[in-house]
This record gives sequence, structure tokens and C-alpha cells, in this order.
Amino acid sequence: MLSKVARFADEIEAVVIDVPLEVAFSQNDKRSGRAWVKHGIIRRMFFSIEAPEKEEGFDKITIIRENEN
Repeated sequence: MLSKVARFADEIEAVVIDVPLEVAFSQNDKRSGRAWVKHGIIRRMFFSIEAPEKEEGFDKITIIRENEN
């Protein structure tokens, strides 16, 4: 997939927004109706996340964490 994008880009950057599980729950609980997601689903997705790797074709990988400026 990235090889198709690479034809049109000088650089391909993956940006990961690293949100603690508690923050994800808190933000989700502010939602209502169909926008709200069961905590079990969020938990399962949280623990199945795989960080991107340069070997996948990224030129740069940036990780943004909650307490970083």
C-alpha cells in the first residue's frame, strides 16, 4: 500500500498518537449514542495495537504522547 503512495510523496511519515487507556475511556465516556464504544472493545483494540516500523516503508515515525510538547 505504501509503495502506491510513495510515487506521490517525497517522504512518508507515520504519526502515532499514544493515548493512555484511561484517557481513551474518559474521552469515550463523554460521547453518547452510536459514538460511544464499549470499554471492552477499546481495551481489546488498545492491547492489539502494533507500532509502525521503518521496514514497512515509512521514512519517519513520530510518536506523540500525552505529556510531550
